[in-house]
Amino acid sequence: MSDISLFLGQLGLTAPEQSVYLAGLRTGPALAQRIAREAKLSRTLVYYILKQLEDRGLVSRDRRSSGQLFAVEGPSRLQTLLERKRDELGELEHQLARATPLFEQLRGGKSLPMRVQFFEGMEGVKTIAEDTLKASTELCCIATPNVVRCLEERYLRYWIRKRDRLKLKQRTIWSEFYTIPDIRHRYNLVRLLPKGKTFETTLAIYDDKVAVFDTEPEPSAFLVQNAAFACGMRMFFEEFWKNGARVKKPKKK
Repeated sequence: MSDISLFLGQLGLTAPEQSVYLAGLRTGPALAQRIAREAKLSRTLVYYILKQLEDRGLVSRDRRSSGQLFAVEGPSRLQTLLERKRDELGELEHQLARATPLFEQLRGGKSLPMRVQFFEGMEGVKTIAEDTLKASTELCCIATPNVVRCLEERYLRYWIRKRDRLKLKQRTIWSEFYTIPDIRHRYNLVRLLPKGKTFETTLAIYDDKVAVFDTEPEPSAFLVQNAAFACGMRMFFEEFWKNGARVKKPKKK
């Protein structure tokens, strides 16, 4: 069982999520209450976790008159997710390798070591989110609502409060209009992407780092640490910022 837990942990499942997933495998299709008893967790928590696992494609539900039956997908689904993630990360790594020489030209051809780290699961996303708060310079972001929605509201509010305590200045370009939790804050300036431009992932550019966040098929992120690459991405951000639509701050009531 320890090997299974280790594997599920590497896929990004937390300890409670692992308990619910394994309990669902043992019970087969069952009501949330039955799975909760098997996992020895509260029904409220189990229902929340089942919804999270459903969003990742690891749980399906059957709505019947007697209630909702939850069915945990077997190992074949885990294999599919793993293969898809491997293919996506491989493609991103290939694109990054092709782009690297272009950014190195900004330093007159000087080549600097590039460090790339990959993180999977919600905890991995939070790890990089925490690292952005260590920025010694301005934090520049191109944000998509889907990435923000996948973060728990409690964590998002914690992140905003900590950013404000640190007086970390931030500029954010949203891919589409979104009810921005901290739009009134003086530490965060906001614009929208220029018309005709789209973005599927969220970028955070700070110091000599560039973080990329995604939610499909599950939350994941990778962090590139290289001054030339960060410089090039900052130029990319500034071009969008210059042409982005301004977002008016709501008047205080």
